[in-house]
Amino acid sequence: MISLEDKVFGPDSILGSDFGTATLTEDHRNISVINLLQFELGGWGTFDGQDPIDALPDVEFREFMEFVFNQRPLSAGPGEAHAYTNMAQWLCARIVEEATGQSFQDYTNSILSPAGITSFKTTTFRRDDRAPNEVEYYDGQEMQFIYTINSRRDGDGGGVMSAPDVLRFLNAIDGYSSRADIISQNSHEILTSPSRFNEFWGAGLAPWPAQNLLWMSGSLPGNRSWVMVGDNQVNAVILLNFNQRNIQQFSFDFQDVMLFIVNNNSIPWQTDLDQF
Repeated sequence: MISLEDKVFGPDSILGSDFGTATLTEDHRNISVINLLQFELGGWGTFDGQDPIDALPDVEFREFMEFVFNQRPLSAGPGEAHAYTNMAQWLCARIVEEATGQSFQDYTNSILSPAGITSFKTTTFRRDDRAPNEVEYYDGQEMQFIYTINSRRDGDGGGVMSAPDVLRFLNAIDGYSSRADIISQNSHEILTSPSRFNEFWGAGLAPWPAQNLLWMSGSLPGNRSWVMVGDNQVNAVILLNFNQRNIQQFSFDFQDVMLFIVNNNSIPWQTDLDQF
């Protein structure tokens, strides 16, 4: 059983301390599971502008982390600041594998199957591994991104799922009883608990108090996604197979669409029709 306060690296930790030539600092050894979930590990991302997730694409986990420990020092102590980093979510996937003895994809599917979700897979972002209807991984404005995303990226954005299954997933973690959840109420509270340093960022779903909802958004070359959970029990998902990386208004416009869908209680939804 893993607790939120368990240490990720070092002696008697989840992932251990065997990382080649790397000497783990006290800050490295103090990174906990909750630090990863709330992006408070102290670096390796927007805090220091050095997210190394795409570095050394051909090396395995421990050799890659040896490079990170040796070449990318933390900029703050764990729990001292909030900053987004893909490394946090990717390391959470490694914890899942260590704790379960299964691949991240297999264990995730075992959790999702009770909700009727069948389309989930982790992608390598390569054409020869592309599933039917999976997006093409290139950007409309910056064509140098054509299929160059690092294949190691699974927990931090490498999950592929159909739009109906994303909505099934959202319904299964929203904390409401209209459809059975696949997580406990305590897990839901953890999922939505904000960072002490950023009230608009949770441990999976971000609270947006002014709009009375939970939300999350993300993108990679070739895709853009939004999910929202309203306190009126209206949930919404938008997935795009295109991304305008350099036009901020592009994101704001679709965010406004989502807000209209979730917050407009006058929309006559056909609530007696089960579309799943």
